[in-house]
Amino acid sequence: MALQNQLKLCLALALVAVSCEHNNGRWGMQDAFIGEIPAQIALLPCVSLVNPSAPATSKECRQIDSFVEKSFLPQSMLRALSNRLVQKVSLENSIDISQKTVASYFKWPKREFKNSASFLERYSFRTGKNQDWLLTLRKLRLKTRFSDAVFLPLLLENEGSKVAPSSTNNGPNLEQKTSWTGILIDPLTGKITWAKKAVATVRGQDSAAAHQKALVAQLFREGFWTEFPGWVR
Repeated sequence: MALQNQLKLCLALALVAVSCEHNNGRWGMQDAFIGEIPAQIALLPCVSLVNPSAPATSKECRQIDSFVEKSFLPQSMLRALSNRLVQKVSLENSIDISQKTVASYFKWPKREFKNSASFLERYSFRTGKNQDWLLTLRKLRLKTRFSDAVFLPLLLENEGSKVAPSSTNNGPNLEQKTSWTGILIDPLTGKITWAKKAVATVRGQDSAAAHQKALVAQLFREGFWTEFPGWVR
């Protein structure tokens, strides 16, 4: 019993430390890295945490990848290596950045965390200390000519459902919720230096195409890159 109490105390203290390190779960630039601008960023392809075992890249992930690459094109202060180039380098050097493998680093046992633990806290406590993940990041850094940051987009949620009609509408409402996050990682330490999350919810009796258009408008905004180091608006 005493041992269990000690373990619980250690876990609680660790989560407190993680919370402090990552601005209490606040998105944006992380305090420990303010003022640091990466000279070169390796862009990884989007990874779906919704269905990590799917053999093909989801439509949502393709949209995210397109948004990321187009956003970096006009950035004169930042050099970004495309995810296609990074994938090519990874294949040539046997670095596994497949969806299934990368998604496995983001499997977090619920029993280790309180429900209130943020994405950043969970990453720091579990993923950021995974030795296989750290080795992957360091190999990427080396084989991409010493990229000093890695950008990873993650599809977090993509759910659609039918909602009962309201008193003023006869037909069922369609509801769609999608969210994704982009994390900038120091490949030497595995720590997140910047992170942002986009969430979109669309509900109504519009067509699927109209819903998709509304989701895209909410998910891919220029404001997503607020506080990104070296970003010119």
